[in-house]
Amino acid sequence: MTALRGPAVLDGVLVPDAVVAWDGELLVHAGPAAGADPALHPDPVPAGATVLPGLVDLHCHGAVGGDFAEGDAGRSAAAAAHHLAHGTTSLLTSLVSQAREATTEAVSAAAHLGSPVEGVHLEGPYLSLARRGAHDPALLRDPDVAEPARVAGRRGRPGGDRDAGTRAAGCRAWPRGCCSTRARCPRSGTPTPTSRPPPACCGRSRRPAGGPW
Repeated sequence: MTALRGPAVLDGVLVPDAVVAWDGELLVHAGPAAGADPALHPDPVPAGATVLPGLVDLHCHGAVGGDFAEGDAGRSAAAAAHHLAHGTTSLLTSLVSQAREATTEAVSAAAHLGSPVEGVHLEGPYLSLARRGAHDPALLRDPDVAEPARVAGRRGRPGGDRDAGTRAAGCRAWPRGCCSTRARCPRSGTPTPTSRPPPACCGRSRRPAGGPW
C-alpha cells in the first residue's frame, strides 16, 4: 500500500490537502485528507509538487527520436518509457499510412511493449485524399475490413491490445455500394452509387450538402 498526502487534482478540482492511496494497480482512496482512513499513514507530497491524474494519450507517434511506426523494438520501448516517466499512464501507438508489411511489423513491435502502451492507433491508410493531411497519397488505399484482423492476428499478444483506427470524413461519406470497385470510390473522383450494399467500414451516410466527397 502506498499513500501520499498533499495538493491533488481530483475530478478537475485542486484539493489543497488530499490523500491518494493505491495498492498495486488498485486505487484505494482519492479525496480530502479529512475523510481518509488514518491507517493509510500517507507520506507527504514533495514540496512544491501536486498529485495529478495520469495522462491518457490516444494519439502518440513516439519520443526521444523513436517513431512507433518504424517497428524497432528498442526505440519503441525507449519512447514508451519516456512517456511513462513524464506522467503518461496509458497511450496508443499511432502509426501513419505505410505499406502493409511495415504496418504489420509496427503493430507486432507495439504488442510487446509494456506500460503505458495499451493498444495501437492506425491513423491510416483508409483516408480520403481530400482529408489525408501529411499522409503520402501513394500509400492510401480503400478500406479492407479483413486487413485489421490479419494484422491483429500477428501482433503476438492475443486479446492484449485494443486497436483504434482513423478514417477521414471523406471516407465516411461514401455513397451506398461505392466500394465495389476503385473506379466508383469517391477518393478516385467518380462517386457513382451501385446496387451493392456497402461494406461495414463505409456506413450508409450520404454526401453532406455542399461538402466534398
